[in-house]
Amino acid sequence: MNWKEYLLSCRGWQDGIGNTVSFSQTNLLGEIPEEGIWLFLDEGLRCGGRNACVLSMEEVEQVLLGCGKKELWNILKEDWERVKEDVF
Repeated sequence: MNWKEYLLSCRGWQDGIGNTVSFSQTNLLGEIPEEGIWLFLDEGLRCGGRNACVLSMEEVEQVLLGCGKKELWNILKEDWERVKEDVF
């Protein structure tokens, strides 16, 4: 299972203060990127959210850490590391 298949197969992640991140093959207009997948960050009523087309797990990390979502990134990363160990 590659990173895209894994992220698309999950329902998303949530940190301790309610920030959530999820992934989709399409953006909100139903458009499919030539490469990558869409990341949707929901910060609840605090700030709104963000979406970005990401091409790698490194870009997922950059987006989340760039928004100050270190806990959320660590949760996602730990799950991915666990899956990688089981698959490979």
